[in-house]
Amino acid sequence: MLIKKPFPKINTIMSFEESALVTKLQHLNSTQQSIQVTSQWMIFHRKHAKACVAIWAQELAKANPSKRLGFLYLASDVIQNSKKKGEDYANEFGEIIPAIFATTLCHLDPETKGKVKRVVDVWRERTVYTDEFLNLLLKNSNISNSKPPSNTSGASSLHKQQTTMPLELHGISSKLQQIKNGEALKIASITSMNGLKSSVFNPSENEISVKEIANAKKVVKVHLEMLTSEIDIRKQLIAELNALTNRQNSAIKELCHQQEVVLLFSTVYAYVYRNDLADNVLIQTTIHVLFFPILESYDF
Repeated sequence: MLIKKPFPKINTIMSFEESALVTKLQHLNSTQQSIQVTSQWMIFHRKHAKACVAIWAQELAKANPSKRLGFLYLASDVIQNSKKKGEDYANEFGEIIPAIFATTLCHLDPETKGKVKRVVDVWRERTVYTDEFLNLLLKNSNISNSKPPSNTSGASSLHKQQTTMPLELHGISSKLQQIKNGEALKIASITSMNGLKSSVFNPSENEISVKEIANAKKVVKVHLEMLTSEIDIRKQLIAELNALTNRQNSAIKELCHQQEVVLLFSTVYAYVYRNDLADNVLIQTTIHVLFFPILESYDF
């Protein structure tokens, strides 16, 4: 009797495993075939977009500079080809890409930066992200934006937002944005550190290879650099907040002094008119000598 075996479920054929994506990214290159294969795998697992993007950032931070452009090509392919099935990847990459451009991609050679700008230009032409967002990416990576944006409304909106914000808040806003941009990198770095618990720090029967030790050192170094950077930014933020607080306290103190003078002045004048002393020369002279030098020094 012939027994028909059921077809295996799709998730057993291509189940999501973080280690599988790590392996694919470690072997990623800039060829179309390599990028498409990995892109299709990530799009198939779009329900795990957040984890995939975190792993992408983690492996990008560890990759050689010569391989980083391939990571950007991969992200671009995933973002554009997954849009028909949802905005998951566009949103997740959108959270992390500004920090990637500000850290990992800003140290590339001029030729590679030109290729990075071409990717941004493609995103602009296909309206993958807004002009404000893309201009921020170019600014973060020190890439000149020689091509004027096709839609100027976004840029003018950003300029309007910057000009309406008080100047003393620009530094504080910038520091808060840097901290926000680094959140995704921090998550990816923590994920890498957690991976060391099972591969290096936990005792096992298998001997740890030299490659694993070298990789662990790199992961720890990246995590320490990330922590040091965030600590420095937060210290700068505290310093700016303290300076702002001191300026506001000084302003309040000055305003309270002005308030006391004006209240006293109004009380004296009310007394003078209530008691019909306005024509008294001595009273007028006294008021003039006591109050007018103070009142003239204030810009009401």
